[in-house]
Amino acid sequence: MSGAGGVAEPFSSPGGQVSVLLARPMWPILKYLRDGAWGFFSPISISGQNILLRISFRLNDCANCFESCKDILMKSAQMSGSWEQGYDHGSQSDGSYHSERFHPEPIYDAFVCYLTKQIMHDPVTLENAIEEWTARNDSVQLEKAQKSLNLGSAEGDAVQALEYIQCICINSRLNKHIMRNNTELLPMIIGMLKSSSRRFRCKALETLRILAEEGDYVKEIMAEGDNVRTIVKFLSNEQSKERKEAVSLLYKLSKSGFLSEKIGSVNGAILILVGMSSSKSENVLTVETAEKTLRNLETHENNVLQMAENGRLQPLLTQILEGPSETKLSMASYLGELMLSNDVKDVVARSVGSSLISLMKSSNIKPREASLKALNQIACETSANILIESGILPPLVKDLFTVGANQLPMRLKEVAATILANIVNCEIDFDSIPVGPDHQTLVSEDIIHSLLHLISNTGPAIECKLIQVLVGLTNSPSTAASIVHAIRSSGATISLVQFIEAPQRDLRLASIKLLQNLSHHMDHELADALRGSVGQLGSLIKVATENIGITEEQAAAAELLAGLPERDLDLTRQMLDEGAFQQIISRVYQIRQGEARGIRFMTPYLVGLVRILARVTYILQEDPACINLCIQNNLAAPLC
Repeated sequence: MSGAGGVAEPFSSPGGQVSVLLARPMWPILKYLRDGAWGFFSPISISGQNILLRISFRLNDCANCFESCKDILMKSAQMSGSWEQGYDHGSQSDGSYHSERFHPEPIYDAFVCYLTKQIMHDPVTLENAIEEWTARNDSVQLEKAQKSLNLGSAEGDAVQALEYIQCICINSRLNKHIMRNNTELLPMIIGMLKSSSRRFRCKALETLRILAEEGDYVKEIMAEGDNVRTIVKFLSNEQSKERKEAVSLLYKLSKSGFLSEKIGSVNGAILILVGMSSSKSENVLTVETAEKTLRNLETHENNVLQMAENGRLQPLLTQILEGPSETKLSMASYLGELMLSNDVKDVVARSVGSSLISLMKSSNIKPREASLKALNQIACETSANILIESGILPPLVKDLFTVGANQLPMRLKEVAATILANIVNCEIDFDSIPVGPDHQTLVSEDIIHSLLHLISNTGPAIECKLIQVLVGLTNSPSTAASIVHAIRSSGATISLVQFIEAPQRDLRLASIKLLQNLSHHMDHELADALRGSVGQLGSLIKVATENIGITEEQAAAAELLAGLPERDLDLTRQMLDEGAFQQIISRVYQIRQGEARGIRFMTPYLVGLVRILARVTYILQEDPACINLCIQNNLAAPLC
């Protein structure tokens, strides 16, 4: 009697045996007989190789098992169409495999039938046998496939061999053992990455990705030599499929600790991955895989530092917030070396500003230094409000003014002064923010006196930064009056004027800008200081009239001279004696004729020069030399 697929239907006779010739190992059948799991039957391909199953059971123990087995086998025939079945009941069967005569299997240990819960003798010792057969078959087939894995093989043969290896790895539970025994196979697959065929390379990357899921042995082999470097090179390939396969393979490898470090050590790997993870033109899955790979790489500190260097700051910020003390310290130190844009500074300040300020309060010099340098990188006008709200001013002022055993080295006081100079330009009422005991503020008289004292007793670098602090505070009308009062009460006007002659351009610029701001409030005091015999007036005129491109320093010097009392005849005559007006007229002519360079500061510079020239109108009637100057230089012409 024929069943589905031309298979002889077994009949239900006691003590019988079912012999099945399968083109595919029917694992769900075994699971069914063992576990009684209905509806889980589906064939599993073994590359066209036949397996002979011999299923023995005793109907006396469980009659229902026979009918159940028959139904499953008939369904299998309908699905696969590639197996033959024969049944033998004590005599030879024409449907047996290779005319082999099958006899009932011996009775094994007792077993409980999951269908009927009755005791039956073990009907399934086949699973281990099939696994062993599969392993032997896979080993043979892998040896055949291995012969096709060389750069000289035909493309079709090599690709088919790789596809077979993939199938074995996916379907066989013993593939790890097979791969361990075949030590030449994996290096041969890796060698295919150097093929000139794009199809070869893609299939090799895909195969390596599947193999990488099978434990540390494969990953150890792939970590050898320059294998990882070779894979990383595919990330910059023009072909999107190769990039996709390469990043997928790196994602699998990055799950291993030692390979994660190895990937990060390849020059350019993290840079490319960061670019891929933020790409708008890359395949979405590739972008996601690159992102997941980077997350795996974050487990190593060096990788985190590289990510920060290439614009991916969040891992570094997370370590500052959540890492152990040593990691926080190293990450803060590295943050202090990065160059950040103002918008990024704002983000960083919001994220780790408070943590860095806490480090700054440490009694240990190393965390204080690391935090100060990091804060120096993120302190700017846009992030100032955030840092001030986080409480940066009190410890910063304390670090500047503390003397004794716990004082900062002067190089770090310079960093603290730089931070303070960077944040005082924001529009905040510093008169209401306490920075010390007894409700002292940054514009309190004793605080300003301490700043002025520090300016007079330090080197040029920190002097420049501290004067910049005063420049920032005097830029605001609300705080300028307090600064002016403190300068007057300390008698520091002459000391500040002397910096006009400083050889350091930055220091000279800062002092001129400060004096320019002060000239709106104490012009007569400044005129008296400049009129002295030390020569500061001549130095200021030289800066303002130097025949170079128009600079910020020149514009500030011109505005300072223009802000001095116009009716101070002695000062005007001294300027005339210094040749100031003659030089200023020449500069005005140059600007009008387009000879002077420096568009950015041209307008304030020209306005300042013209205002200085206007001083001569106050002494025309009293000084013949001034009249001659106007006539000889046709002074009215450049002003028209």
